[in-house]
Amino acid sequence: MIDIHCHILPSLDDGPLTIEDAIEMARIAGEEGITDIVATPHVKENIYPVGAISEKTHALQHEIDRNNIPVNIHQGGEIFYLHHASLDVLNRFSINQTRYVLIEFPPTHLPTIYETVVFNITINGYAPIIAHPERNLSIIKNPVLIHDLKKKGALIQLTAGSLTGYFGRDVQICSEYLMQKKWVHLIASDAHSADYRPPALQNAFDRAKKLGGEHYAGMLFNDNPRKILNNEPV
Repeated sequence: MIDIHCHILPSLDDGPLTIEDAIEMARIAGEEGITDIVATPHVKENIYPVGAISEKTHALQHEIDRNNIPVNIHQGGEIFYLHHASLDVLNRFSINQTRYVLIEFPPTHLPTIYETVVFNITINGYAPIIAHPERNLSIIKNPVLIHDLKKKGALIQLTAGSLTGYFGRDVQICSEYLMQKKWVHLIASDAHSADYRPPALQNAFDRAKKLGGEHYAGMLFNDNPRKILNNEPV
């Protein structure tokens, strides 16, 4: 499996504090059957020095290899929607230097400019992936908003824990509805540590198979993430 949304880089955002913690996250991921992880630190301001993400990604990969953990780390970022108009930000924090960018809206509501955000990203040649929309209060109340995002060109990424009930029943119900509508393109861990929200996908994969069948689950956890890493159409 491929995890395209994971806060695994140490001492950067609200992910692991130390390199040892990050290595343990990679170890858990490997045991879960995850072969590739996209490191997606929060990008709420342009605060990271040029090259900082790349350096931390390469340093972590070196330690993972040294510990014989069969997991590959790829560079990315979780971009807060207010920075969608910055081509520099989109370029620097795209997933694996592809045209795909992970976009985060606030959890409390869907901003009135959400369609403009998606349009501006696509018109500049990038493909927006909306991170964990099933945890957004506006979408929980009205999941059909996801269809609007899809029509504008956005891809939809659910969090694994949403399907398994980690974030509560309302989020789980919303996730199941989106799965049944086949409006989901990707499922990722959004992991932050080895203990609190670890990089675990297997239980969600099993749940996805029950909701949408084995072929659809394979698309969400393997096929579509691989296409994104390879900069191929989804």
